[in-house]
Amino acid sequence: MLNIIINHVGISANKILSKLNLKVIRYSSFIFLENEIQNSKEQALASQNLLRSSQWLDTKENLDYNRQQLESFGLNSSLSPKSLQILYNNALRTSFLILSNHSLLEMELSTQVEIIHKIFITLITLQHRQAKLIAALLATHFYRILNHQDVQPEMAFKIYEALYGLYWCGATCLEDMKPFDMVGVRPFSQYIRKNITSPLIQSNYRKLRIDVPLNIAYICHYAHFDRGNAIAPIIMSLTKGHSHLPERKIFIYCVQWVSDKFIKSFENTDITIRSLPQQDNYPSLDLIINQLKDDQIDVLITDVSSSIATYLFLHRAAPLQFWLELGYPYWSIPELDWVFLCAKDYQHGFGVPQDKCSYLMPMQEEITLTKGCSQTALDEARNLFPENSFLFAVFTRLIKITPAYLDIARSLLEAVPNAHLLIVGTGDPTLIYEFLNDKNLQGRVTFLHYNVDLNIYGRVIDVFLDTFPFIGGNACREVAIHGKPIVALYADDFGRLLLDERDPDLLAKDPDEYLARAIKLANDSSFYQEKSRKAIELARRATDVMQSVTQIDDVIKKLISQST
Repeated sequence: MLNIIINHVGISANKILSKLNLKVIRYSSFIFLENEIQNSKEQALASQNLLRSSQWLDTKENLDYNRQQLESFGLNSSLSPKSLQILYNNALRTSFLILSNHSLLEMELSTQVEIIHKIFITLITLQHRQAKLIAALLATHFYRILNHQDVQPEMAFKIYEALYGLYWCGATCLEDMKPFDMVGVRPFSQYIRKNITSPLIQSNYRKLRIDVPLNIAYICHYAHFDRGNAIAPIIMSLTKGHSHLPERKIFIYCVQWVSDKFIKSFENTDITIRSLPQQDNYPSLDLIINQLKDDQIDVLITDVSSSIATYLFLHRAAPLQFWLELGYPYWSIPELDWVFLCAKDYQHGFGVPQDKCSYLMPMQEEITLTKGCSQTALDEARNLFPENSFLFAVFTRLIKITPAYLDIARSLLEAVPNAHLLIVGTGDPTLIYEFLNDKNLQGRVTFLHYNVDLNIYGRVIDVFLDTFPFIGGNACREVAIHGKPIVALYADDFGRLLLDERDPDLLAKDPDEYLARAIKLANDSSFYQEKSRKAIELARRATDVMQSVTQIDDVIKKLISQST
């Protein structure tokens, strides 16, 4: 079926590239358009899994696909590395050909949007390494769709989220996500402003004063505790801390994906939970606005620069509107009153004004970093690796692992005879399997193509090898809290976090120094013990939640004072 559809929608690669004139896509064409699949059996297996994971090829029959089934789809199954590569190539190839074909424009707009959404779901599920190439192609459709006579708000929201997710998915550094501001945020904002029909919420404002109680709402888009979600523990910690300040009533608006476990975690607190999940259908945006009015929210703080947050902020949903920026600093809307740049200082090119932002280290409760675990679970994890080996590890989205990183890992294994490397993560495994094919590394590397419980594995490993230039965040904290040193390479993107949270003796200025520090940890036991103690100290320093809360509240008081 896959080949039939590809042949049906396919057009000459040269014509596509000539028409689009995109260097990045022209370069990428060698990856998938010139790559012929030879083994029909392997191709059938890959095609079957692609259909199973996305179901977007049979668009008209599968518009009501089940997202839970999609999320439960595991790539870590019986697929061989070759089958996985075919799966990734087919997903990219088919996405490219469909978005490049003129026949897409002849379909009803709702069908076009559903096809685009299915492409997005497929690539984000695979965490495709080349996702930003499809984002560049999708951007050529977005402005057209926003200005189409049949466009509905939920269509615009879906395309915005697709662009957001694809640029994030393919980012090896902050710069990779920068185009999103121009091709996603700005046209979407223009569309929303043009179509605002309801009165702005500001007509319902009460006058803010420092000496009166304030209602403060945090927007949480990913209100669940699934592995890999680094945002929920931050929001949980900050809201609980903020609720301890006098004259502050704290709300959490769970607006996209919500779990019962997250809701129940606030049962014995003074925090009010509003569960209004939009998922990816956006059925009740007006309900969110009406609830904000009813709650008389004075300060609204979003954790993600999503389509939902953009919609609310453009409607001026509260007198003060803040953004807790957690790694995607491109959101140029003037309705932002303040931006807390988390783990980074202001850099030229960010989509925020320099005079409306400040640095914030997002602290979190220690309970979100560590908890008890069984000896059985620890033993099972340890038994995966050679006895008496010195275990280096990385836990990450695989897009963050670059050829330069793997070169260091290879040199490290050559320099330390008893070293073993554990690579854990989700996403495109192409580079990892190429690395594993090195005959000199046989038996020296373990690859787990899924997320693991760092409360267990953080106790089992010896050293965390941080990625660069896109560094690790919560994963590093969850390992360091167990006394495991973090070797890091300084990167300007997240320079402030590296200086604040990494051990200066293990923060390298270049790859050679990175390698030398890692080798010393393996060979010098007294140095290792010293750095182990330092790791715990630094991780616990990141649990001072009230420090972050005070910084946020100080800005609130500052802006209220200025307004009066």
